[in-house]
Amino acid sequence: MKLLGLLLAMFLFLTNILLIGYFEPLYQVFQEGDQQNGLHQTLSFFRGESDLPTGFSEQEISHLNDVKIVLGWITGIWIFAGLAVMGFMHWGNKKDISNRAGIALVGLGIVGLFLAIGFNKLFELFHRLVFPQGNWTFDVNSPIIAMFPFGFFVAAYLSIMALSLLEGLILILLTKKQFAKKS
Repeated sequence: MKLLGLLLAMFLFLTNILLIGYFEPLYQVFQEGDQQNGLHQTLSFFRGESDLPTGFSEQEISHLNDVKIVLGWITGIWIFAGLAVMGFMHWGNKKDISNRAGIALVGLGIVGLFLAIGFNKLFELFHRLVFPQGNWTFDVNSPIIAMFPFGFFVAAYLSIMALSLLEGLILILLTKKQFAKKS
């Protein structure tokens, strides 16, 4: 049943990646004027609703296409994790859910702390692994950097971790309360 804790952590984390990843107001904090229209169209592109806006270089277009593919994989893994968690919750030992939620919360906390300490290195490592063709480095004045500055990624990461930890804590409290009533 340790698998349930891992699946819960993965589900919460991926849920929040998708929530924050498509939460336009977070991006807008880092935008200036005309960039907001391009941002909206780029996020629509990631969701498969439109084409990319004009003005990106060939390398930026290549990277944004790769990001769209990665978001598709994240969505698929998220669906799998969610279905697996529902299966465990339906057919598994209900009392284990609270314990596994605790494991998920502790795991997210440890990972979050580790990643927050070395976010710059993690950011680079992630991009080297996920985009090995090297189309992820851009000039500081490029449109993609203006649209997605490093500060955005730090804010998104902190938001994702905070939401995941809060949701894990709420899940623990709700399940412990539910099982305390039944005892």
